[in-house]
Amino acid sequence: DHSDDQRKLSSRLVHLHRDESLGLGLSIKGGSDHSLPILISRIVSQSPADLCKQLFIGDEIIAVNGVDFDSTTTHDEALKLLRQSDDEISMKVRHHRVANIYRKQWRKNDNQFIDLQDDNPLIKKTSTLDLNDPKELIQNESNGANSWKECVRMELFLSNLSQYVSFSDKLRDAGFEVRAINGQTALVQCDNQEMCREWCQTITNAINNLTLNHMKLLNKSLPKSEHILYMGWVSECQTIGYQPKQSYKWSQEYLIIKGGALYIHKCPPNSLIQNDSQLNIQLINKSLYHYNCYQSVFRCLKPNEQLDDKRNVCIIQSAEESSPKYLSTETSDDLTNLKNAWHRANYHSVTQLGSKTFPVVCDGMSGSLTLDWRMGFALYDPLVKEYKWNYKFHQLKHSSDDGNHELSLTFVTNPNDSRITETQLLECNSLQNLLYCMHAFLSAKVASVDPRFLQSS
Repeated sequence: DHSDDQRKLSSRLVHLHRDESLGLGLSIKGGSDHSLPILISRIVSQSPADLCKQLFIGDEIIAVNGVDFDSTTTHDEALKLLRQSDDEISMKVRHHRVANIYRKQWRKNDNQFIDLQDDNPLIKKTSTLDLNDPKELIQNESNGANSWKECVRMELFLSNLSQYVSFSDKLRDAGFEVRAINGQTALVQCDNQEMCREWCQTITNAINNLTLNHMKLLNKSLPKSEHILYMGWVSECQTIGYQPKQSYKWSQEYLIIKGGALYIHKCPPNSLIQNDSQLNIQLINKSLYHYNCYQSVFRCLKPNEQLDDKRNVCIIQSAEESSPKYLSTETSDDLTNLKNAWHRANYHSVTQLGSKTFPVVCDGMSGSLTLDWRMGFALYDPLVKEYKWNYKFHQLKHSSDDGNHELSLTFVTNPNDSRITETQLLECNSLQNLLYCMHAFLSAKVASVDPRFLQSS
């Protein structure tokens, strides 16, 4: 059979020794139940499969320890044989031309391919994106092993991937851009949307893993209340022109949530990259924007609230700002992680603050309204030097304001009957600050009794 002869001629024999912790260090896809050959779909960095330098993502496994894989071999059968084999394994493999989607490659400008090298971030903090020559595997003269001929390499640490055309809300057609922190960029056009989605997810996962490991490293030297909770690129919307010819420009910025505050920078600050003692100073002094959570509000927008076709949009606004900042994340997962990090930061912000007092007028008498983490709402009368009234946060039934100075708070006074209430009318010259602080305290209280929040914290 000519095809069988060709199969044998193009195959190569690889010997592996199983590692106690990493095993062989590879994953497979395919099988007769998926109408595919058995293909290597993943190789773990620093594993036996990686260190041998003879296996590549997309290789077809033909046999293991003399047992052939044929057109009837299922995925589970192949997996069982790989797992139950002795520590010393001989594996016959061949390069599979049609396995592009598993082989970590894309066409770029019709003459280059892309390959993802997943280095161990705990060792180097660098995972790289490699642009490779389109030729097949080349022979290494020093050791005879096959490898890709590398043309361009980009570090993925703190890099940014976007499917949007720069500065706009327009998505590329099956393409994306990767931008490294040193300014190096790569525009990649995939053959189809499915391949584009798979590769965007692969690279995004690599970037996120590097970021998460770096956050863990930074947080080792920080108290829990000052931990970095989120790091990542966002797009900020800037309005251009005036109605009715108003348009929007989106610029890339780097967002960091640390402790009880959110910082937006033009790019990741050096102290964040190098983990030096100037981190807090640089976060504040070199930020474009700085928000204390207890003085700000954060909200994810619904699709019908968004300004244009940019997806995954949220707003953040402090009491001192007349209009909110519109921010967009690349993926919905990024937005969910950002929202969860904000809630944790808000909790840290409020619990560290403990209480906040505002001068108010109640029943024509000057006093001070205190929001206290343990006490709730409390109005202090300076004439008699005691609290005139006090309600727990959970007693607040509803509130309303006139957008100027007046605030109405209605509290439930009978725990057995929510219809029995008391309403307190207040006047406050810093009403917006009071409302934002109220929102922060109430959100933190809700989060503090949420089991999922407590578990994640």
